[in-house]
Amino acid sequence: MAGKYATCYDFAEDVRLVWRNAQTFNMVGSPIYKTSVTLQRFFEKKFAKLSKKNPKKRRRTVEPKEATRTDRVKFSNQVNYLSSEQLGHIVDIIQSRCPKALSEDDNEIEIEINNIDAKVLLELNDYAQNCISRNKKSG
Repeated sequence: MAGKYATCYDFAEDVRLVWRNAQTFNMVGSPIYKTSVTLQRFFEKKFAKLSKKNPKKRRRTVEPKEATRTDRVKFSNQVNYLSSEQLGHIVDIIQSRCPKALSEDDNEIEIEINNIDAKVLLELNDYAQNCISRNKKSG
């Protein structure tokens, strides 16, 4: 069965990855980000109907990876190498997905790394690493 999904849930997992990537690597409010949100909602409505028709074929969900202290330290170090635009994008992601991890005081925004969900933190680490690699190539 090469090139085919074993279950509709395997397919859905990959589709959701597309939406997650579009929302992680594009600015909140950008056309790509907005379109991914719209398509994600549409997909989830259609998939919910399909799931109700095929409840027996549901596969086990994979437990998400927990963020380690090393992951949190890595993020803390990586933000030092990002542009202000890239930092703004990170703040937008945190604000939309983990608002408890942000606090504002006297025109400063503080990120409480321990309050960022593991899944979001790992995505932010990937985003930051991609940005740093692109910054090195262009500069």
